[in-house]
Amino acid sequence: MDVNRRITVMQKVAYSAKELAEMGIGSESHVRRMMKAGEIPVVKLGNRELIPAYWVEDNFVKPDAA
Repeated sequence: MDVNRRITVMQKVAYSAKELAEMGIGSESHVRRMMKAGEIPVVKLGNRELIPAYWVEDNFVKPDAA
């Protein structure tokens, strides 16, 4: 067994409108309308408009029951 082997875990930092639609948040066009209206924060990366992962987690990911 290789002792120097490392495991890298990638954490998502932003989502596309399509990814939110696939998560069941709403249709892609509805998500885009909310982005345009300022109801969903947007980060521009080149020509792409992405939704920050912190916002998605704060608004849609349910915390574990303690």
